[in-house]
Amino acid sequence: MVFGLAALIFLPVVVARSRRTIADRIEQITSTPDRLAAATAAPSLLIPYRRRDFLSAFTDLLKGKPIFARTEKRLTAAGLALRPTEFLAIVTFSTVGFLLIGCWAMASVGISWLLVAAITAFGYYLPNLILNMLIKRRKRTLEMQLADALTMIASALKGGYGFVQALTMAGNQLPPPIADEFQRVTRLIELGVDTPHALERMGARVQSYDFDMTITATCIQLESGGNLSQLLETIAWTIRERIKLRREISAATAQGRMSGAILVLLPIGILGALSIINPEYLSFLISREIGHKLLYGAAFMQSIGAYIIWKMLQFEG
Repeated sequence: MVFGLAALIFLPVVVARSRRTIADRIEQITSTPDRLAAATAAPSLLIPYRRRDFLSAFTDLLKGKPIFARTEKRLTAAGLALRPTEFLAIVTFSTVGFLLIGCWAMASVGISWLLVAAITAFGYYLPNLILNMLIKRRKRTLEMQLADALTMIASALKGGYGFVQALTMAGNQLPPPIADEFQRVTRLIELGVDTPHALERMGARVQSYDFDMTITATCIQLESGGNLSQLLETIAWTIRERIKLRREISAATAQGRMSGAILVLLPIGILGALSIINPEYLSFLISREIGHKLLYGAAFMQSIGAYIIWKMLQFEG
């Protein structure tokens, strides 16, 4: 009798809670394009949305904020199975950890508060730098795979397949990450999203000129009609020529990159060698205030020089 009374009391609450959860989940998926794209992703990319959200309170707090959408978009572009709140928690822990390291160094070694601030800033930017590196690496991989993917789709179109069927075939046969992007597009189309809109969402995720060029030309050709297979073959040839040009630029600027790396690392290497060979000679810079100022000035000028060299070697092929 007691268990029956408890069931009558708590069963409506549990059912209502599950209904709210399902309703919230449907609203969460269909309210924003990124959530809809994530929900229709490849199975490997569905993992972060099936795991338990240990930071649900922060998720509800940040949901709808620009930083939440921006972080989610960057994580999707990097192909990481992380929630935005989890990445923001990593950034917070990294910042606090490096702040504690800086405070410990200030108390034990006697570094200035400016150096503590620099160490804390490095802790804040470190996860973002790693994320940007992952985004660029995945973007580069996608651009390298795009020409072969377009050739495969063009061959399927010549064989009598429709465009969506050819896209599905490419998504099943090509390796990731481009297979994941194509599968997202086809699943969006299966859910009722029109083909140009699904392709535009892929372009918004990848943020690549080659993908934007391909998607724009494909959408125009699908609306106006024409020989789409020949168009895709022409785009694939153009992309291969761009990749060839990038490789030539990379080979031409290899000496400049090596010189820049040597100029940046040489003072650090000399500083480390002096700390081992002649610590008394180096103590002038470490133990005196004027030495600290000289080190700060050298680090500042070194940073400016490294930035100038980096900008001089940046080319868009």
